[in-house]
Amino acid sequence: MPEPSFTSLRPGVQRGFTLIEISIVLALIALTLSIAVPGFAAIHERQRLRGAAAELASDLQWMRSQALARNESMRLSLYQVDGGSCTVVHTGNRNDCRCESQGVAICEGSAQALKTSHWQTREKISVQANIASMAFDPAQGTVTPTGSIRVVDSRGGGITHVVNILGRIRSCSPSAAISGFQAC
Repeated sequence: MPEPSFTSLRPGVQRGFTLIEISIVLALIALTLSIAVPGFAAIHERQRLRGAAAELASDLQWMRSQALARNESMRLSLYQVDGGSCTVVHTGNRNDCRCESQGVAICEGSAQALKTSHWQTREKISVQANIASMAFDPAQGTVTPTGSIRVVDSRGGGITHVVNILGRIRSCSPSAAISGFQAC
């Protein structure tokens, strides 16, 4: 088999890319990334919001079942601390436990912290509520007081958990801003 001959190439015929062509391609890649990256950040923040809301809903359901199983009142207390939001699932009264700025629960007396969740400000997720604390009754599984707990992201999107007197949780999103959730 004969070897290919490169003698058919004309002198002065360009092979490869010029610096201008490479610069144009790099500029197009940079432009595409500058458009796409903020979208990815928004998607990532929305997923953190969904994760935090799911964790909180799970904590509320777990508290109700623990109150019944342990035959002991269970309490969820919410705190705004330096650097973020904090929730503490604990036994005892509202003032028996508190959350420090690093998300560490400190309890006094016979109260016991069972779970602490901390959302730092830099995570762009916060927890807000119309109540400071709610307790699940060990005999009936009811909750006092009823309340709404909202997990919010930095863009104003949020998922609200409405806890009724029977301890049941309904999750919704104000104005149905988060897909998959009914409007509150």
